[in-house]
Amino acid sequence: MRFLLLLLSMWTATGLAVPEGEADALEYFPQQLTASRLLFYCAGSALTNSGRERVKTCAGFISGVEEGVRLLEARAQLTEPSGICVPKGTSSSRFAETYRRYAVKRTSEDEPAASVVLKVLRKAYPCE
Repeated sequence: MRFLLLLLSMWTATGLAVPEGEADALEYFPQQLTASRLLFYCAGSALTNSGRERVKTCAGFISGVEEGVRLLEARAQLTEPSGICVPKGTSSSRFAETYRRYAVKRTSEDEPAASVVLKVLRKAYPCE
């Protein structure tokens, strides 16, 4: 037991409790992400490590929303079609850029990010 306490105190004293870069993740997960906060991640700079990580977070979030919609459609659990038809091969970085261009002009502080992502995907990738 003493060994475990000693090991735990050494681990936290060395700063390994929250690795660098993961502190930001604790800030927005699992709480609901707002559209304006997602825009902050989408507008990250490719010139810094933290900027690149923010853009990856943005792209992953948007890809997750799109994947969730496709899963619901595949299981026929949507009451109406989503109206989103993303061409095969569309990259997650393309999603991030599309969101950034739209949200920079039309995002309010408190809107849920997922609902704005759905609006953006419907507008950018409508079904014919």
